[in-house]
Amino acid sequence: MYFKPISLKDKFRFTCIGCAGCCRNVKQSVSINSLDIFNIAKHLDKTMEEIISEYTEYVWITESLPLPVLKTKEDDTCIFLESNKCRIHVAKPYVCKIYPLSALPHDNMNKLKYGIASKEEHHFTGKEVSVKEWVNTNMDEDQKELILYEKNTIIAIENRLHKTFLQNEFKRAVSMYLYYKYFNYDMDKPFLPQYKQNTEQLLKVL
Repeated sequence: MYFKPISLKDKFRFTCIGCAGCCRNVKQSVSINSLDIFNIAKHLDKTMEEIISEYTEYVWITESLPLPVLKTKEDDTCIFLESNKCRIHVAKPYVCKIYPLSALPHDNMNKLKYGIASKEEHHFTGKEVSVKEWVNTNMDEDQKELILYEKNTIIAIENRLHKTFLQNEFKRAVSMYLYYKYFNYDMDKPFLPQYKQNTEQLLKVL
């Protein structure tokens, strides 16, 4: 993934020309987290299990840790791209909302770091935009908190999954991981408290 560091104090130029270029050639590259799936499910009036089944596939970022990414069509365009427009625009994943920037957990501090995520020169023309303004407009506080919370728990989860892999209990452990990570939510309740409770329970059962 391309990531050129940029500060919240910086500014950049960006113009969306509606070309949908960022929705093309994205096979196995648009990762989505639990909150993205929760939001898409509410928008489409489906369950999170249905969103996972119909619109995502898993890639393995380690031998024991699956990550859902959006499926693509035969031409490698996003599954939600229709007539050159995003079918779930108001509920699209945060990586799409914040584009052409990207947000990652800081290596050494409990905060996010930001960067340019595109090499396309035509994106960086037109109106000058503050990085801080762009982030605050296109990335809600729950997403920021989720990314930082995952940073502090994902290593422990991955280590426990890996241990079950070695003990031939991996299939059961992955089922538990997917259940608590992506399925066990009440769509009528706030997401983040459920996510934290699910993560705590997951760490207990692994």
